[in-house]
Amino acid sequence: MGFEKRKYASYPKEEEDWGQHVLHLRLRYDKEFLYGATLCIKEVAAASEFNGSDYFARIFKEKTGISPLKFRMGAHSQDLTCSAL
Repeated sequence: MGFEKRKYASYPKEEEDWGQHVLHLRLRYDKEFLYGATLCIKEVAAASEFNGSDYFARIFKEKTGISPLKFRMGAHSQDLTCSAL
């Protein structure tokens, strides 16, 4: 079972390569998990198939500029919707 390039032909080729695009999508879903606050950060990391919560936290902060915990706390204090992520 592999990816069919036709299905994913619309990803922004000029802006990022395939790996970066997949990482961007994973982090977008992680933000939704963090906003929902039903999973701990370790569980969010595992659901996104990161190799450990420390690695997940480092990549999340590198790409978003904020730690997963601070994102979660800020998301609830500002009452953001997942669609705004």
